Amino acid sequence: MITRRQFLKVSAASMAALYASAHGKFLPRAFAQIPGGSLDPNDVTKYALPVVIPPAMPGAFGKNMDKYRIAVRQFEQHILPQSMNLPPTTVWSYGSI
Repeated sequence: MITRRQFLKVSAASMAALYASAHGKFLPRAFAQIPGGSLDPNDVTKYALPVVIPPAMPGAFGKNMDKYRIAVRQFEQHILPQSMNLPPTTVWSYGSI
């Protein structure tokens, strides 16, 4: 007797295989090399940098009113340890104007 979980796993795998065979361009893109290569996860020191805790967002508050003015910024930040000698990563952030 097949369980519901096994049935769903087999169905999902079958649908993925059917889709991949019908769309021949899918598989080469799925296994394409990333420009610049990728890192081995075992080479990255975990939890080497502290997590930044942002300050509270300033806003305008009153009766029946909670308003914030929020800006989006793009900047570069070291996400990976600097000891790896890699350039900063481009990130997006939300904050006050």
